Amino acid sequence: MLRKKPIRGADSTDDLPTTRRPDETGRGGGRAADDEREDPRFEARLVASLETAESAYLGFTENLSKSGAFVATKAPPNVGAEINLLIALPDLALVRARGTVRWLRPPSKAEGRAAGIGIRFERLSPLDAVRIHDFVLARRSKLLDREHRST
Repeated sequence: MLRKKPIRGADSTDDLPTTRRPDETGRGGGRAADDEREDPRFEARLVASLETAESAYLGFTENLSKSGAFVATKAPPNVGAEINLLIALPDLALVRARGTVRWLRPPSKAEGRAAGIGIRFERLSPLDAVRIHDFVLARRSKLLDREHRST
């Protein structure tokens, strides 16, 4: 799935900067607690392609929201790296974003988890924001339907 062409950067004229809360300016690269995030994250295992100025990476999302994602990858870029991200949604729509690596997760054999990165989206087109929103709503409604049927 590695692409020979570079991913279309998320800095074209149809992309808008994502909003940041005032208390996020100047903070370091630590992991954001769930109550500090702008949007709730939802579990989602989707193919993701990442590009930095130096390298290209392939991985899978573990969670996704309108403001960021976690991507498991064997060779994660460093905290602070700017990346172009391409995520393939189940309906074959592609979401493109420009983001910043906010934190790294080391691999853990004991816990059976891969290394990965927390990414905050810096630029996301309005169309891609709608695609993520629709994907999250569809997943949430399926979860609610399952819970309702099991009670």
